[in-house]
Amino acid sequence: MKRNYSIDLLKFFATIAVVVIHTNPFQKVDNLLGMKGKYLDLALDAFSRFAVPFFFLVSGYLFSQKMMNLKYSGQVQYYKKYMYKIGKLLVTWTIFYLLLGIILNISTNLAKGTYWRKEIFTDHTFEDVWDIIYYGINHLWYLNALIVCISIIFIVKRRYITYLLAISLALHLIGFLGQGYSVIYDLSIETRDALFFGLFYTTLGSVIGYNMERIGRWLKYPKIYLGLFFFFSLTSIVECYISTYYLEAVWKEYFLSTMIAVPALFLFSLSKPLLGRGSYLTKIGSKSVGIYVIHMLFVKLTIHLFFLLGTDGLDRSITWQMVYTPVVFVTAYLAYEGLQIVKRFFAKKKLDISN
Repeated sequence: MKRNYSIDLLKFFATIAVVVIHTNPFQKVDNLLGMKGKYLDLALDAFSRFAVPFFFLVSGYLFSQKMMNLKYSGQVQYYKKYMYKIGKLLVTWTIFYLLLGIILNISTNLAKGTYWRKEIFTDHTFEDVWDIIYYGINHLWYLNALIVCISIIFIVKRRYITYLLAISLALHLIGFLGQGYSVIYDLSIETRDALFFGLFYTTLGSVIGYNMERIGRWLKYPKIYLGLFFFFSLTSIVECYISTYYLEAVWKEYFLSTMIAVPALFLFSLSKPLLGRGSYLTKIGSKSVGIYVIHMLFVKLTIHLFFLLGTDGLDRSITWQMVYTPVVFVTAYLAYEGLQIVKRFFAKKKLDISN
């Protein structure tokens, strides 16, 4: 399988989009060029919602591309290796963020002068077991969902993948009742998960991966696909605005427009496979998962530091809001690279000792 550089390039922008979602730029600014900053934050948040579906779609595509070139025994081995890699990442960072939650709770209660032992395990530090296993902790839900989605695709196999696509589409449409369209019928469950959200995009990516020979003839229109992406990303902003201020939806984490915007963006990447070759941005994009899991550390630490210092006014300044998101992204990337250096150092030490 030839490397598609544009996928990694787009993963770079998708990772920035995830950071935008979690940093909420300009949300607290009262006056931004004559309007409240929350409206710009809403637009940025809605536009950025392409990111996680894109990750799911890419994961399904790459998984199927690998599987179709392996015999059954090789497929099983690859699946086990895939699950081990994602599972190890999930368990490690789940423990890390649970411990971080405890530490921040202790610090918060000490700062308040309250009896911290009483509240050490509250504030969502330990959700019940089902939430941790299925929904995950904070942003790590993506890894939980990816494990479920890839496992289902592996079990279903190529022969029945189109049936799975139809089922996942139906589930995804139902999932909107737990999002911005809950005014039609309130599903009253979390639908930003594997079955209602991730499975559709992962399966779609897998279908594309298994049928590249037939899809290849549709890859002659990159400008059209890019145009569709931007158009439906803009309509997702309209959807988000209507859901927020007219339908009064509580959850607005994916939209109908996303169902067209994300596949269009992915088809664009397939039609321009060499885009981004040799670019440093592409190199960073190839490490998107690492940046994804670590960036919330710096978001949480920043919020906690503001609380301890009592600098409520600073996070309302336009200057801060302009630099906050880029700083979190760059810091997360540097931290990830630092971790890789440490891992290589200890791996070398272990190798030297064994020799």
